[in-house]
Amino acid sequence: WIAVIAAASYAAWMDAAAAERMARLTAFAAISAGAVACFVAGWAADRVGKAEVAAAAMAVSCLAALATAWSFGGPPWLHLLAMLVWGASIAPDSGQFSTLVADHAPPERAGSLMTLQTALGFALTFLTVQATPMLAAATDWPTVLVVMAIGPALGIVAMLRLRRLLIREAEGGA
Repeated sequence: WIAVIAAASYAAWMDAAAAERMARLTAFAAISAGAVACFVAGWAADRVGKAEVAAAAMAVSCLAALATAWSFGGPPWLHLLAMLVWGASIAPDSGQFSTLVADHAPPERAGSLMTLQTALGFALTFLTVQATPMLAAATDWPTVLVVMAIGPALGIVAMLRLRRLLIREAEGGA
């Protein structure tokens, strides 16, 4: 929905055809930024920790979703910037989740747990993609963007809890 959201925002500043062209470029750039950020996150995770990187990515994603809502209908350059940051931050946590499951699951259950985690991630994505236009029709795009910030906020709480558990485990406590 990034191109649709961008086109709706840009339409406040330019004609529909120009808004749609810029929205397509925005979507391409935001998705590309996410791909690059996944590589950076993988590199960082090996140095500072997977739970920490996942939490940081979700923090940026949460703030970027809110910034995208705030900048909606505002100057196109500002909305573009928010969407690029959001695009870069929305994907890198996924690889960290899978790696955390692989690293910490009992070996005899790792495959099943990774399959479950992946299936739940796809199901959540499917539901979000389907619910997004319905929520936008009932409210507006900025409200949808604010609602989308809730997921990463909850994910941060979960990653920080996991981090505490992993630290306790490493120190020999349970």
